[in-house]
Amino acid sequence: MKKLTALLAACSVALCAVSCGQKSGNSTPDGNTATTAGQTMPVPGEAEKVIRDFAESSINGDVDTMILCMYPAEMIDAMEKAGMKEDFVKALENNVGGKLKSFTTDSWKELSPEAVSKAKSFFEAFAIGLNTSTQEFRINEGYSFNMNIDVEADGQVSTFSDPLCTVSIEGGGWKIIPASEEDLLAMGQAQTTSEAQAAPQN
Repeated sequence: MKKLTALLAACSVALCAVSCGQKSGNSTPDGNTATTAGQTMPVPGEAEKVIRDFAESSINGDVDTMILCMYPAEMIDAMEKAGMKEDFVKALENNVGGKLKSFTTDSWKELSPEAVSKAKSFFEAFAIGLNTSTQEFRINEGYSFNMNIDVEADGQVSTFSDPLCTVSIEGGGWKIIPASEEDLLAMGQAQTTSEAQAAPQN
């Protein structure tokens, strides 16, 4: 199994390629709290479930569940019509196999207002690129965190820890952005640069 980071990088590249090219502490077993900087903060149970589903689907090659953890349903339909789903199938080809042995999250941190704005722009640019009917989104809240998993494959257990972000989209639920907050901000900067280059020059 490839390191999970490689999969996340592949997903991030696929996401950024579209969004940039368009638009002119550990969790407790019940998932209710996480530890960050020595303090305990609430972790929405719905978010914890989406994160676990994302981890499991990434390991067993369940592309449908994985992209459902990342995008609103309407956007997924447009991706499938555009043939983009195959990009994620290919990203998972060498990642299939193994069993999730343990799952925790830590280092939870509320996303900065700038990061929340970039997440909003990220989904909206992607929606515009896919020409979906819904092209505006409201982010209710968002967090960055580390996802830590132990995976058993071929009798051996491997440990992976990767930074992710999760945001709550009004009407769409919690979604995973397979990147750290820093990477999210960088993708937003790349999108801004792309738009500036595409703008007519005086």
